[in-house]
Amino acid sequence: VQKQQFDWLLQHARTTHPDWPEAESVDVAIAWAADAGVRPKAIALSLGEPTTSRIRQRLHRIRERIGEDRAYALRIGTP
Repeated sequence: VQKQQFDWLLQHARTTHPDWPEAESVDVAIAWAADAGVRPKAIALSLGEPTTSRIRQRLHRIRERIGEDRAYALRIGTP
């Protein structure tokens, strides 16, 4: 179920912001999913990652960026 939630969030990011690069859509979907309680394992499965380590590292970088860049935080907001 959580994998499906992430898949939906990723598709939502892609369709509502088609001007964003693919990596940006994935980052935003990861942030939204984490805020919604989707586990990193479900995100990793959806993205074809064999482990959660890259997802956790990416989420850490995303959260740092959100904390440092208020405009970015407002722009990505939760759907």
